[in-house]
Amino acid sequence: MDYSGQRSVGSEDKMNESWRARSGFEAEVDPADRKLYQTTKYEKLSPTTLLVLPDHRSQEIRQHSLSRSMVTKPATKSTPTKLEPNSGLLSTVEKIKGLKGLVIMQFLNLGYINMTKSWICNVECMNVLPFTIFITSDSQAYWALREWKAHLNVVLQKFGDSKSMKFQEDAYNEFMCYRVRVVDSILNISVAVFLVESDAVWLANPMDFIDRYSNVDIVATANNAGRENKRAMAGFIFLNATSWTYRMWKKLRERLDQISAAYHNGTGRTAGDMGILNGLIKTEGLKIQWLPEDQFFSGQWYRKPELRDIPKQPVVIQNNYIVGNDQKEERAKQWNHWFLSNSTKECIGNPCR
Repeated sequence: MDYSGQRSVGSEDKMNESWRARSGFEAEVDPADRKLYQTTKYEKLSPTTLLVLPDHRSQEIRQHSLSRSMVTKPATKSTPTKLEPNSGLLSTVEKIKGLKGLVIMQFLNLGYINMTKSWICNVECMNVLPFTIFITSDSQAYWALREWKAHLNVVLQKFGDSKSMKFQEDAYNEFMCYRVRVVDSILNISVAVFLVESDAVWLANPMDFIDRYSNVDIVATANNAGRENKRAMAGFIFLNATSWTYRMWKKLRERLDQISAAYHNGTGRTAGDMGILNGLIKTEGLKIQWLPEDQFFSGQWYRKPELRDIPKQPVVIQNNYIVGNDQKEERAKQWNHWFLSNSTKECIGNPCR
């Protein structure tokens, strides 16, 4: 599948006019940007272009691209960390893009290592690991994965350390801001990103669904299935490399950077990425494809028998709506959704067996 960031042409203008009218999107779009949006292809960037950093974007780069319980060190009110993607990250992304046309991206630190190992055991039979890059924020997590399975695509992009934290606390929100910055740097070089988290069970390969929707900006799972006002999960979302996606994500990064700066200056509090992301999805006029609600579930699947009574086999179940890594692991084991041995060295099964 060629994730070229190109929507279908021909009836494109008519389709966009109708769709954006229904969505209430009235923002003016520069004609050059719209033309670029319709014609952007994944092209091989030169090594010089590849190493341009997001805070020093050149015009060359600009023209090419136009839940959850995590772990890190508790935030301190000091100067925010300036994130600059290293050459190892960018070269690994470019390599994976050449194989698949997109990258599956997952973030972790040492406190999340066993959850990540279980997920790797879960998906080993699905042929997604060659296209997955694991971005570790501390050296302990980096070496823990590299020494466990040397063939994995693992990159160290330092941020904080390996201390645990909980959903929506300040340190967690700072980690989400770090994740947004890294994803921004990848979208910036015209690479589509499938952002996933390891606190989930994959009972089938979701790429079979993602491949169907290469002509939209975003493919997402509703975190509040069954409601009219859907909210996308920030930890299971496909971001196509279109100009519309890039502009939206750039605004998300800028807004989170402002909030983070205010927090570090002692003039504000942190904020998570999901609320801001969903607000921008609504206001920026993106084309979004929702994954089937009877096959892609939030953690409500574990809590509501009526969801488990749906006759179709689930594809992915998120292990959210519960706080704490130990609690997530316990629930996964209870439902046979845990695939790592007690020694944490071996896989003990996967859905393909």
